[in-house]
Amino acid sequence: MSIKAIRHYESIGLLTNIERQGCYRIYDNADVEFVSLIKRAQLLELSLTQLKQLKVTRHDLDWPALMALPFNINLIKAFLKNF
Repeated sequence: MSIKAIRHYESIGLLTNIERQGCYRIYDNADVEFVSLIKRAQLLELSLTQLKQLKVTRHDLDWPALMALPFNINLIKAFLKNF
């Protein structure tokens, strides 16, 4: 995961309320897990725009809406396997 990608997620509102100490960002475990979720969702060919629309809290997605999207069931199983 590149710093550029993480900054991009912040700029579009996928990563929010990141704690800071001076000019440094402090990411907690939930932030790291959410970035991992973003990357897995992209493997399912979800766009960042779609993910942003599905985001309901700082670290969670609208799972019923996500499951309602037309995906290959094997891709969904692979996605959920590691979550």
